[in-house]
Amino acid sequence: MDKFWKVLVILVLVFGGMLAITLLVPGVKDFAVKLARENNLPLWLVGFAAPILYLWEKVKSVFSNLLGDGSTEKAITKENEDIKAELEKLRQQVRDLDEWRRESIHREITEINRLQEKVSSLEERSRTVDTQIQTAQQRREQLRGEIEEDPGKIFN
Repeated sequence: MDKFWKVLVILVLVFGGMLAITLLVPGVKDFAVKLARENNLPLWLVGFAAPILYLWEKVKSVFSNLLGDGSTEKAITKENEDIKAELEKLRQQVRDLDEWRRESIHREITEINRLQEKVSSLEERSRTVDTQIQTAQQRREQLRGEIEEDPGKIFN
């Protein structure tokens, strides 16, 4: 076999092995899927390098655990905790504002309902007074007509 074909067969076997490891080992597969999503790449393409990258991450993780956190990691951790505390404070302020807003809206709705009931009562009273005025006007017209017919009838 020619040297080119030997190299080609070895490359196909290596890439095939890498893909097989990526698809068959759950930890590597999860790592590859995450890496593919983050970089917007197809899984089969990431699968060629995923076992090596996965192994590199594991080795790096072991050494960092052995050596402990450095000053940079401690500073980042402290900054993250400060950010979390500030975020929680902001969330509490948002909750307080939301509660205040709800209470204000509830008070306003209660006042609006009270005023609407008062308006309804006044409208009903207005209709009653209008009816009484119309009745009085009709009675006045009736009496006026009677006075014109018989002026002495008023005093009887």
